[in-house]
Amino acid sequence: MDAARIVSQAIESVARGALAEAETLCRSVLASEPRHFRALVILGDVLARTERPDEALAAYEAALRRIPGHSTPYSKMAMLRFRMAFGPLHRRDPRRPVDLAFR
Repeated sequence: MDAARIVSQAIESVARGALAEAETLCRSVLASEPRHFRALVILGDVLARTERPDEALAAYEAALRRIPGHSTPYSKMAMLRFRMAFGPLHRRDPRRPVDLAFR
């Protein structure tokens, strides 16, 4: 298995909005490499975007156990916890193709 290639495919899937596909790809990497940092972070992103914040936090925490002190999981966890506590920063405008409030 080429984990880097599969993770790249997962990133492309997220960009296309194919979140279920991205989740499957990340989980396939994690099945053989449970501590794969990028797969954990991307999985957390997918889980957050599919409204599974507790699972997303768990994925980010697992990434931090892999590389303690890395800023990416900390930042993503902070934004997610903010949204869980206070809701999105801005309401999504359906006329905008991308919601820039939280990405």
